Amino acid sequence: MLTYDILIVDAMNHAYRYWWPLRDSTTHFGQDNSLERGFISGLVSLLQHYFGALLVLAWDGRPTKQFVESPTYKAGRADKHVNRPTDWHYRCDRLREALAGVFHTIYDPMGEADQEIARFIKGTADERVLVISTDADLLMLLNHRVDVFRPNCKTTSYQVNQFQQDYGFKPESFALFRALVGDKSDNIKGILRFPKAAAQNLAASFGTVDQLYQELCRNPLSPAIRQLSVLQQQSLLAAEQQVRSNARLIDLLADATPAHLSRPAGDRGPLLSLLHDSDLTDLANSMSWELDVLRSRTPRGVTCLQGT
Repeated sequence: MLTYDILIVDAMNHAYRYWWPLRDSTTHFGQDNSLERGFISGLVSLLQHYFGALLVLAWDGRPTKQFVESPTYKAGRADKHVNRPTDWHYRCDRLREALAGVFHTIYDPMGEADQEIARFIKGTADERVLVISTDADLLMLLNHRVDVFRPNCKTTSYQVNQFQQDYGFKPESFALFRALVGDKSDNIKGILRFPKAAAQNLAASFGTVDQLYQELCRNPLSPAIRQLSVLQQQSLLAAEQQVRSNARLIDLLADATPAHLSRPAGDRGPLLSLLHDSDLTDLANSMSWELDVLRSRTPRGVTCLQGT
């Protein structure tokens, strides 16, 4: 089994996946504790499976920059989560604050978790990193030391060579590909009827939106552009502003801002209180055991990053 120095968990993604199979869980008094039971039981499993890795929790804030770029960004997401508890966000906030006492946390109230994950990874050096999330945008972070575990896929971890086999271009070109074809899950519209195969070839040939449009204006045209039909070339030129806007929404590699990282103070009291209040004494005991084990040894993760 592969070993990792750092384990980054997309916390809201983790919350929904582990809540769903336990969504009917309640305390002895009938109070809903499904979110807390799912989230913490999932964390305990990860700590046991990836023993010795430094666990970092990445939380979503409001995607402020994306809403400025596109007010319809992620429109319709709320309808997909209509079955969640009405106090979902409040309880996630409580979990985030309680867990920050014992685990490294990256969180920007004005930004998304995937942005923070990308910023955090840029601040690491030689560490082996595993990102756990079903968010496909995070695949653009793949490289020789960063893998992504996608729980909805069969493989235990998705690596850079597998990505290149599947897509035909490097992970850092994923933003260009998505900018051309769009992303339905985030309500990002691609170029109408633009072939996916053509978008893959362009991503493999040029890598970035700037490079693509520089080549479209060259004379003579490069071989990759000549492979496109005249109509496809015209569609690309007509949609330049849309494609550039899409790339600004999607590209996680363009931001050089440091991650909003906070280090744990080692105070497990708020977390254990939350679990006891949720009638989850069994999980409180399991988490205490895992934290004792972690405290007894030095994690393999980074020690050079500075908290904010």
